[in-house]
Amino acid sequence: MGKTLSEILTYNRNLLKNQILSGGYSKSNNQMPQDDHLVKMVNKVLDLLIDNTNLVKSGEFSHKFLEITTNNHSQSCIPGLGPALSTLRTTIFSLLAKESPQDDWPIYYLRLSNAIDAYLLNDSTLVENLTQSLDNANRLLEVEAQSKREASINAINRAISSSLELSEIIKTAALELGQVLKVSNLAVYRATSEKILMLEHEFCLSERVHDLLISLENPLIKKAVEIDQALVIDDTEVELTEPSLSASLQWLKSRAKVTSCLLNPIFLNGRIWGLFYLTQENKRKWTQNDISLVIAIADQLTIAIRQAELFAEVARANREWTTTFDAMSDAIFILDRHKFLRRANQSAIRFLGKSFSPIIGADSADLHPIFRDTQNLLAQVISTGQRKKFEQPYGTPPRDLVITADPIKTPEGESLGAVCILRDVTDIRQVEAEAHTQRQFFASLIENAYDAIYTLDKNGDVTWANPRIQNMLGHSPAELHKKSIFTILPEDQIELARAAFQTALEGEPKIHEQLFRRSDGSLCLTMVTYSPLFVSGKITGVLAIARDVTQERRASEIAAHTDKLHALGQMASGVAHDFNNVLATILGRTQLLKRMAETEQIRRGLEIIETATLDGASTARRIQNFARLNPTNAEFKSINLNQLISDCLEFTSTRWNSDAHARGINFDVTTSLGEDVISRGDPSELREVFVNLIFNAIDAMPKGGKLHISTYVEASQATVKLTDSGIGMSEEIKQRIFEPFFTTKGASGTGLGLSVSLSIISHHGGTIEIDSEIGKGTSFYVRLPLAKAEILEVPTTRPIAEPMPEAQMLIVDDEDSVREVLADMLDIFGHSVVQCASAQAGLQALKEEKFDIIFTDLAMPDMDGWALAEQVRQKWPTTKIILMTGYGADTSPENQAKVDAIISKPFDIEQLQETLTNLLRS
Repeated sequence: MGKTLSEILTYNRNLLKNQILSGGYSKSNNQMPQDDHLVKMVNKVLDLLIDNTNLVKSGEFSHKFLEITTNNHSQSCIPGLGPALSTLRTTIFSLLAKESPQDDWPIYYLRLSNAIDAYLLNDSTLVENLTQSLDNANRLLEVEAQSKREASINAINRAISSSLELSEIIKTAALELGQVLKVSNLAVYRATSEKILMLEHEFCLSERVHDLLISLENPLIKKAVEIDQALVIDDTEVELTEPSLSASLQWLKSRAKVTSCLLNPIFLNGRIWGLFYLTQENKRKWTQNDISLVIAIADQLTIAIRQAELFAEVARANREWTTTFDAMSDAIFILDRHKFLRRANQSAIRFLGKSFSPIIGADSADLHPIFRDTQNLLAQVISTGQRKKFEQPYGTPPRDLVITADPIKTPEGESLGAVCILRDVTDIRQVEAEAHTQRQFFASLIENAYDAIYTLDKNGDVTWANPRIQNMLGHSPAELHKKSIFTILPEDQIELARAAFQTALEGEPKIHEQLFRRSDGSLCLTMVTYSPLFVSGKITGVLAIARDVTQERRASEIAAHTDKLHALGQMASGVAHDFNNVLATILGRTQLLKRMAETEQIRRGLEIIETATLDGASTARRIQNFARLNPTNAEFKSINLNQLISDCLEFTSTRWNSDAHARGINFDVTTSLGEDVISRGDPSELREVFVNLIFNAIDAMPKGGKLHISTYVEASQATVKLTDSGIGMSEEIKQRIFEPFFTTKGASGTGLGLSVSLSIISHHGGTIEIDSEIGKGTSFYVRLPLAKAEILEVPTTRPIAEPMPEAQMLIVDDEDSVREVLADMLDIFGHSVVQCASAQAGLQALKEEKFDIIFTDLAMPDMDGWALAEQVRQKWPTTKIILMTGYGADTSPENQAKVDAIISKPFDIEQLQETLTNLLRS
């Protein structure tokens, strides 16, 4: 590429200077002066010519040249200047003609020659005339340049009009702009993201293509985008002083070898689309015409971009529409106003069973019988502009077709034809029928479900409920609709229910027990499952399934109580057995000692022990009856309830008198006993009932209080009323007070006292009633059948039994104390006795000696009494067998037949004597 004027003149400055000075001196005095006025003037002229090449081409140059050379003096002031300037003209012409710079050097030379002639002729008029002529020539050149610019713009317009290929248009724009402006390099960049510019096309006048920055963050590009106009750099050396651009300009100068550049951003719809990047290797003064041309072509390119993008969008939309049109499963037919087919999709082609080309333009009546049958309807759609839709079966087997015909109209309402859509809904109808059946099935399941099923919104309001909820809670679905579910919960249940509800709203199912309050005020225990209710992937509420477990829980509690009773029965039976063994020893020894008592005082003491032992035996018997859940078989006697109450107060006085005073607590216990308050019953059992009621009253007054017991006859019933001033009971406690194992005493209570008491009173044909209020004490009313006073039994002494025959006796029992006391009793009766501690030892004794009667315990480690009796009956059938048991007699006939008599521990000496007498005399 040729050099510029400035570059040529700068490079040859010394040559020009020497030749100019040589010409000036040779024509004046043939001497080369040193540092005189001529040298200074030549330097000034060369500075003007080299540094202001653009100025030289303008009309201002001649005036500037004359101002410097004349210096407001005559030309004789600087000898040799005229010859020097003549030599300058010749030298510059030869130099420029030889170098052929890329600038418009002929205009430059004419301007210089004009100025030199004006100086030599000393004619300012010549300057003006030549200046005007050259200005006219400049204007002609500018007109020519403008024509070139317009031609370039027209070429781009033709490219836009003749092509929609954006790359071709960009190539044309770059070529035209690069040729007109004669730049070293022109690049068109396109923004591919918020930060990156991609090279779209490049125009170069030289073979070397230098790299250009392609980041929107580059300071030069960023500034051009920010100011939204062309950024012009005439000389990178000059612009290096700007801090924000210095780094980029330094890179351009050192790496890209760029001295001047012009950047023009291209915006589309308010956003950066790309960039024109023009560079020059040498200094260049970018004129306003240059900038205007770049902007004009950028505007044309913007139009082309919009047009190309619009075309691409239309083409894409057309492809999408065509693809969608052909991809639709429904058969679509587009008919004109005469009902001729203009277009059909692939589904329509398959429906007709024909190829595409022959049917386009055909009469719709000839396409298919279904169109022939609907010609009148289609005509109505086209003429009236109203949509028609109908269903018609077709084919064998028949298929259900839904036909929809929509009019096609212009914006002005003119009818152009119709669009017919044929949809085969046979499968859909079948699916709908199956879905309807399934919906009915599931609806029936939900409607008839045993559980209550309901839905709640995010606030906990009921949005739907099945009928079961009314059967369970007494509230109908209509009553609960839009009502908060928490309003039918007891207050102490609301917080727990809300927590479970919130857990489900957060997406996690929750199961928990929940009490509901029925419409009648009663409580219903349920097991509720809360599950999140999803609609379109979002939780919109909660699905709740509630099962009434009230009866199940009650049955479970009863089963648990039964298990407890069974376990207690087993334990009680064992305790009673052991207790009876102890009592048997005590009672036997006491009765033996009574026979040997020497004083009435000793006898009275032994009688008290005997009575207490018999009461203990009665208690053990009741425990056994409780364990077997069978009523007692005790014989009832006439009982004076006044005396019974007095005895009970005496038995319990230690608790409410001595022990209470020791703890600093005072109880005021009073009585008011009526006359002839007599009933029939078991004294021991009734004493247990009233002792238990007295102890309960004392426990209800932890800080002391009053207890009043009264007896009276009311409505032919003997009534005992016990009233305390204690803490009282709530309605809930009163309802459960007689339940087995229910206690208000915590770990210190068993929950059996009142349950057993009620059982005893019920067995006696009586009732127990309660009247209590929190903080106002409690009254128990025990009502028993009334008995007549004249039938009150008076204890009498038993008649002395007749002497019994002496016999050989065998005692088999693993309890030493029981064997020994029984042996002592039999010895008193005059019998011979052998003792054995086990069943095997007893069988061995029977083999060695004959016995009239064998006593055997029921429960023994190696063999029970029934098994021993069975072996004895088989081997020694004449031997009488008496079974002793602390468990109570087994009433099964099979076992009864194995023995001759059964006596329960503890047995008294009279009972033993009577049994032996009967057996030995039989």
